[in-house]
Amino acid sequence: MQVQAHQQAAISIEDPVFSIRELSVFYNNRMAIDKISLEIPRNKITAFIGPSGCGKSTLLRSMNRMNDLNPEARSEGVVLFNGHNICLLYTS
Repeated sequence: MQVQAHQQAAISIEDPVFSIRELSVFYNNRMAIDKISLEIPRNKITAFIGPSGCGKSTLLRSMNRMNDLNPEARSEGVVLFNGHNICLLYTS
């Protein structure tokens, strides 16, 4: 039974609306999120839960490109929305 559960967990989402790969976000030199990888399925409810300061809002800001407006924010990695990379790579 454990083998079947492991095999099911290894199955990737066929048509994710968001596919996030190795996303790191920094504010100045402070790391806010470190190499997050995640796929969000199409037509499913997804919730981000966790304690204050764990990066939930930073992740959402990266997904809707609000960090682009913050000159202190820098992102590394890939954020695909419907297969298109919307994460701008900033280098310091």
